[in-house]
Amino acid sequence: PMTCHGAPDSPDTRPSPKNDHTQPSVRPIKALSLEMPTELQTILKLTVPLIVHVGDRNLPLDDVLALGPGAILELNKSEDESLDLMVNNKLIGKGMAVKIGENFGIRITSIGTTRELAEAMGH
Repeated sequence: PMTCHGAPDSPDTRPSPKNDHTQPSVRPIKALSLEMPTELQTILKLTVPLIVHVGDRNLPLDDVLALGPGAILELNKSEDESLDLMVNNKLIGKGMAVKIGENFGIRITSIGTTRELAEAMGH
């Protein structure tokens, strides 16, 4: 006799009672739950470029072409104004400039929520 694959009464598609007991339906869920923390740990170890925006200024193109070593550009922020902390060109916080030894740093004065940070990194 001819067998139709996928037919409800076909022997190929009917689950056998023996198979129902050997592979419980929770097994795939267990496998997923073990992998999720590993995936999350991997994601949390990714590095993202963090930008501290000191200021900006518009210049005519001829002034830009005339720039050279030793040129000084005045920016639109005073030295005591807060700096913008950005990820993916999205504002995530604010801070103040600090000197750390011979380096320049930023003291965070405000930061977005975890959700806002995640959204900034995702786009």
